[in-house]
Amino acid sequence: MRRVQMLLRDHQYIFPGDIERQLDCSKPYEHPLIVEAISTGFFKHRTSVGNAHQAELVSSLPDEYPDELELPGCMVAAAATCVYASLREWESGYHASIKYSATSYANVFDEHMEILGTIRKDKPHNYHQIMSRLLKLVRNGKSQSHDTSVSNTLRLIKFS
Repeated sequence: MRRVQMLLRDHQYIFPGDIERQLDCSKPYEHPLIVEAISTGFFKHRTSVGNAHQAELVSSLPDEYPDELELPGCMVAAAATCVYASLREWESGYHASIKYSATSYANVFDEHMEILGTIRKDKPHNYHQIMSRLLKLVRNGKSQSHDTSVSNTLRLIKFS
């Protein structure tokens, strides 16, 4: 329960790592659950929206990085909102199904869009790196964050 509440506070669930040890705050939106949500939600099948509309995956800095394509911010915000909703179901320490609807989580989606929009405006190169790296992670299916997560989990397992 406490871990879930910590993750929900200030949207810390967007960062890879362990909430009780250390989050990698240099990699926003690279938590393996968010990468998986983007992959499953938008790229799972040949006809999925991310694959069907690949022409929409463009660089936010086309003059500097024309060939480094990016995910659109709305895809990332939608996936992060889904992860938020899933965490809320465990906030009490027990699973409680909560009906997911666009209106009930619109404010969370808007917060993520504002976060991404601010990064894009204030730190355009960082924004490009985040969104380009996320697209690569989604297409490759596995990330350093994934490997770190697996390694951390294996380290925590105690056999008698």
